[in-house]
Amino acid sequence: MKYILFITAFIFFNSLAYSHPHLFIKSSSDFLIKDNFIKGIKISWTWDKWWSEDVINECDKNNDNLFDEKETQLIYEDFFIGIEDFNYFTEITINNKKIKIAGVKDFKAFINSDKIVTYIFVIPIEVKIEDEVKISLAFNDETIYTAFDKNVVLKNITGYAYKNLKITNYSYYGVKIDFTIAKNK
Repeated sequence: MKYILFITAFIFFNSLAYSHPHLFIKSSSDFLIKDNFIKGIKISWTWDKWWSEDVINECDKNNDNLFDEKETQLIYEDFFIGIEDFNYFTEITINNKKIKIAGVKDFKAFINSDKIVTYIFVIPIEVKIEDEVKISLAFNDETIYTAFDKNVVLKNITGYAYKNLKITNYSYYGVKIDFTIAKNK
């Protein structure tokens, strides 16, 4: 009996040790609008100091605190494209229809003055803005290793407004933003 209690306690406490995130991301989103169409969502992820340190140590080959084109490509290949299998940790629903993410473009990486790394990339989409567009944007890592900050920033769009903004927890450590985009009247 003593062994059963020990094994049960070991499994319980061991599972708690693995149920915390290992990485943290602060997100912002910018909707790219042209001729009354949403052409893409520009995502910015500012990583925590631990991930940033790994990326800088591995990829800033000349130690100049800048990522040149070759170093950015290295980051893309070694530290970013692997999440393609996880939908880039992003789920998009527009007007109640889930959008398939076919890829990303315009990937960039920066070292901020505080030695924190930021990734910026665009998820291409094509959505006409009629009157209003209902959007649900979720950031979530199904591997349960990355936590997304709940204070997601939606950057202002000239001529348009965000309405009915609601930010909620999503899955284990994700965040979901529900809102509408409408033309200013």
